Amino acid sequence: MALTPTAGSVSVLGIAKETTPGTAVAPTYFLRVSKIDNQDKTTPLMEDTFQGDFAKNHQAVRGTVSSEISFTAPVALDTVGFALAGILNYGQYSGGTSPAPNTHLIALTTNAPATYTITDYSGVTTKVYAGCVFSDVEISGAADKLVEVTGKLVGYPSATGAAPAPSWTTELPVQTWNSTCVVGNSSATAATVYAEDWSVSFKRDVKPIFTASGSYSPSSVFGSTVEVTGKYTGVANGTGTTEIDNFVSTTARYIKIALNSPVSTSTEALSVELLNAVYEDGKIVRGNPGDPVKFDLSFRSIAAPTTFADAGLNSPAQITLLNAVGNNVLG
Repeated sequence: MALTPTAGSVSVLGIAKETTPGTAVAPTYFLRVSKIDNQDKTTPLMEDTFQGDFAKNHQAVRGTVSSEISFTAPVALDTVGFALAGILNYGQYSGGTSPAPNTHLIALTTNAPATYTITDYSGVTTKVYAGCVFSDVEISGAADKLVEVTGKLVGYPSATGAAPAPSWTTELPVQTWNSTCVVGNSSATAATVYAEDWSVSFKRDVKPIFTASGSYSPSSVFGSTVEVTGKYTGVANGTGTTEIDNFVSTTARYIKIALNSPVSTSTEALSVELLNAVYEDGKIVRGNPGDPVKFDLSFRSIAAPTTFADAGLNSPAQITLLNAVGNNVLG
């Protein structure tokens, strides 16, 4: 019998916010991803007993089962909000009147994180992962490349579903050269650091909670504390004091990464603001004799009151996203 391979290019990844955690829903958006890595996570329970032989394992039964889902995608401003709202929590929303954009203000709250259903069609089978909580999100850019977002979720065991009928947005991806990285003592004094590359990483403590409940599935996918870290490589601009000095003195920094739409910054844009960051590592970089002097800095964001109206909570980051996506589909 001849082998009939399936091309990975036919793969489809859909996402939707759940109304009831763990209850699967059909995709509301399809993510244009460049990498997908999804799997159920389980360890069979082995009976290791004395049975008069030299064998170690004599019986195996099913253990607990959860799932892990990860993806990488070029940033498009209509869909990147799923990951950002999912990792922090959804904050405030105001709807615009066309052509004015909808405004999403995203920060960390004490509400339970939103859950999502991920639908993964591989061309061979369709796996549906319900109850998924974002545990890791990173947004990153290098000046000669597209901005990328990577996401990781933890969820319930997969179920087999029907192949979805995808619909794709025509939103253009964001180029890193069309972004800015500004740093200062405050938003009023922040200045461009001419970053060649930058990244901001969000990590939430997420665990599947298993109980003696008659089911191998988690009783809950529990998400709690969030930390935000990042780094950038900047080209030294002239001489004098650099951000390296602020690393040594542990001076609090305001850091903002802003992404502009390839089409219209008045209707689509994204800014990630860290109001109270400190550097954890820093060094001056000299490559070949003909290369410019650069500096590498990594940072951690400390919780601070957001500047959003009526926020009332500390957050390690605040995010402003402008797009045409409604309030009901984000976190």
